[in-house]
Amino acid sequence: MAYQTESVTMWFDRRLLVRSSPIHGYGTFAAEPIRAGEWLMSVHGGVVYTTEDWKTGKVQIAPEQYNETQIGDDLFVATPKSVYYYVNHSCDPTMVSHVAFRDIEAGEEITSDHAHAQAFPAFRIEPCTCGASNCRGKVTGDDWKLPELQERYRGHFSPYVEQLIREANAKKNG
Repeated sequence: MAYQTESVTMWFDRRLLVRSSPIHGYGTFAAEPIRAGEWLMSVHGGVVYTTEDWKTGKVQIAPEQYNETQIGDDLFVATPKSVYYYVNHSCDPTMVSHVAFRDIEAGEEITSDHAHAQAFPAFRIEPCTCGASNCRGKVTGDDWKLPELQERYRGHFSPYVEQLIREANAKKNG
């Protein structure tokens, strides 16, 4: 399958705003109540590249201006920083896969668990500063492998992580 860079299109719910966050610098917050299941944002397209593309200079972007998302074993997409970039990690997220995971109160921070989309082995946040009662203490690129998270986020993982889970289950049941 050939991957290519595509034009970026973004949409954000008008009730989202960025302000100072107790989790990490800045965060995205709900200006009004949001119901579970409501779509909060959509980000498509971006600069697609591999680790080799980055190392050899084939891709030259200013990292501090872009948000990177893993979309394959060694495939990433960079999009300009926006409201989406300021969605901080929480082990008890309010949003998963751009959809409200539960009801969100006005003034509450919009957070996401990196386990639903992050599978890069070197990825690590330690210590985790989310403050959730169920905080894992650290966040890694292997958290998607945890059975309790696979159960919790079933149907909400990124397509790439869903593929990894299917492959791991096929090996296990193989």
